[in-house]
Amino acid sequence: MKLSFFAEKTISSALCEKGLSDIEAEKKAILFSKVVSALIEAGIDGDRESFGHFVPGRIEVLGKHTDYGGGRSIVTTVERGFCILAVPREDNVVTIVAAGDRKRVEVQISP
Repeated sequence: MKLSFFAEKTISSALCEKGLSDIEAEKKAILFSKVVSALIEAGIDGDRESFGHFVPGRIEVLGKHTDYGGGRSIVTTVERGFCILAVPREDNVVTIVAAGDRKRVEVQISP
């Protein structure tokens, strides 16, 4: 999707369609909107291809730390989680921008 897709109303509706409550969808939409603003201020074109994801929180009801060891666990998701918005680059640099305070970190990745 284009970076400009992540305007508050559009993304809020999309998140509601995926099952988030209206209140939480609006909170996530505000975070996405802040990141879009920070990226555009940094010179990223609003027509660039981008990928947005919301990763819900996880509550382990039973079996903490047993699932990755081959055991069983009972888990559920919660609406509290984190949002990520990715815009592909041509180089090997990853730039991370925090939505709240717009702090930036750049890291070069290599094999």
